[in-house]
Amino acid sequence: VRLYAIQEITGSPEWKDLMKNFLEGIMNKMEALQEEIAPQEEASGELTSLAAFIGMNKIPTHVNERYLLLMPQEFYKNGEFNDHRTEYGERFEIGKVSTGDLREGSITEEKRVEMLRFYVNKIIEKAKGLEKRTVALVPRETPEKELQRLQDLGIRFVPTDMEELAQNLPQEKPAKRKEFQEIMYTIMLLTRAIDENTGRETAIYMFMNKYLKGLFNLENISAGEYFDAIKKGIVADIVKGYLRCRPAEILDAQAEHYQNSHALIFA
Repeated sequence: VRLYAIQEITGSPEWKDLMKNFLEGIMNKMEALQEEIAPQEEASGELTSLAAFIGMNKIPTHVNERYLLLMPQEFYKNGEFNDHRTEYGERFEIGKVSTGDLREGSITEEKRVEMLRFYVNKIIEKAKGLEKRTVALVPRETPEKELQRLQDLGIRFVPTDMEELAQNLPQEKPAKRKEFQEIMYTIMLLTRAIDENTGRETAIYMFMNKYLKGLFNLENISAGEYFDAIKKGIVADIVKGYLRCRPAEILDAQAEHYQNSHALIFA
C-alpha cells in the first residue's frame, strides 16, 4: 500500500503527500490494532490451557470420587437428561430435581416457602452418602435457613434465577443450549472443587473469577469476596449473588466460555 501511495498515485505533489500520509495512517492504526488483539488471543489461549489443567488435576473422575451435579427439571428437555448422563458420565454424575409449581404466580408466599423446603429436601435425599461430592443448582429465592441445611451437610449450591432458566434456555437452538449447559456444569464443578486450600493465587480462582464477573449478578459483593464466601461456606454472602440464565445476552462471550468449559470437562 505504501509503495502504491509513493509510486503509482498520479497528481500534484501535494496530493501525493496527502494520500501517502492518509494510507500510512491507516497502516499504523492496523498495526496498533493487531498489537491490541494479539495479547487478547494469547490470554484466551492461556485460559483454555488453564481449564484443561483444572480438568485433569482438580476435578476427580474416579468412579468413587466423581462429583454429583443436581439440576432442576427445567434444565433438560427432549431426552437431554439421559443423553447427558451418557456423554458426561465418566466425568461427573448428574441428577434431576423437580421444582413442582414454583413458577406458578398464584401460589401464596407460604406455599412457595414450603415448596422451596421440599426442593431442598429432595436435594438432601438424592445426595445422601455423597454430600461432600454434591453441588446443586437452587432457586435464588430459597430461604437462607434452607440453604444453611445444605451447607451444614457439606452440600455446595449455586443460586440461580429459575424464571430466567425456564423462560430462556428452552428457546435456544440445541447447539446453543448445549453450550450454555456445559458452561453451567463447569461453574458447578468449580464451585464443588473449591476447598480450604484454594486461594486467590490458584488456577481455580483465576478461572472461576472470569465466570463470576461475566455470568453472575453480584450485589454488594465483589467476585473475590463471593469466591471466599463459597470457600468458607458463608451462606449470608453466597445469597448476594446468583448465576444468570439468559444465554441470548451473552452470545458474544458464550463461544469463549464454551471453549474453556469444554476443555475443562473433557480434559
